[in-house]
Amino acid sequence: MKKTEEKVGGMYMKGKKQERRTRGVILTIVLLLILFIFVVAGLLNKRAEKKREEAYEQKTLEEAQGVCEEFLNAYQDKDGEMLTRLLWNQGYGEPVKFSEYMKITADHLSYEIGKAKKHKDGSCWVSVEITNLDLPTITELEIEKKTYLKSDSGTALNDFLHLLSDWDTKNLGEMPMKTYKADMLLKEENLQWRIEMTDELSDALLGGYVELYSEVVKELEGAQ
Repeated sequence: MKKTEEKVGGMYMKGKKQERRTRGVILTIVLLLILFIFVVAGLLNKRAEKKREEAYEQKTLEEAQGVCEEFLNAYQDKDGEMLTRLLWNQGYGEPVKFSEYMKITADHLSYEIGKAKKHKDGSCWVSVEITNLDLPTITELEIEKKTYLKSDSGTALNDFLHLLSDWDTKNLGEMPMKTYKADMLLKEENLQWRIEMTDELSDALLGGYVELYSEVVKELEGAQ
């Protein structure tokens, strides 16, 4: 009888140990599952956050491209007020006024917007291709550069403007054109993208005028 009780007691204790071991295994599995869920949830949150950041950046880049399109459309339309509003710091306070030459370049300008890229400093660059007059080639063909830029009376300038305006009627062949590749620089101002004028952009808008002027200045300096 005593042996039987000891045997039963041993089996009971063994069962208790097995039960505790089983509970421990189950508890460990549950804890691992909870940890796994937290890890997966964290990864999903990071992935979702990254997607939101990428979507936001893509949106801001598209907005920058849109501002560039507005700016170039305004130039084509000779809308000086719109150009001034779209310029960073409003072009340092000077409103854009279209000269006769600028009006001619606006009539010939076409463009294609390319990719946008944001820099670490918060600015953005949008690549564009602007097709416009090839002023250096035109001046080589038709007028003396020094006379045009140095004329005090303005007669040479007026003649040149008439030449450009009436080019098609003078049987001079096709107007020399050039595709300028430029990067438009945009900065944020009051949570809006605004364009900072650069020499590269000015040269494209003015059909190579900046390049021509630089060449003439160098020639004049070299002649002194």
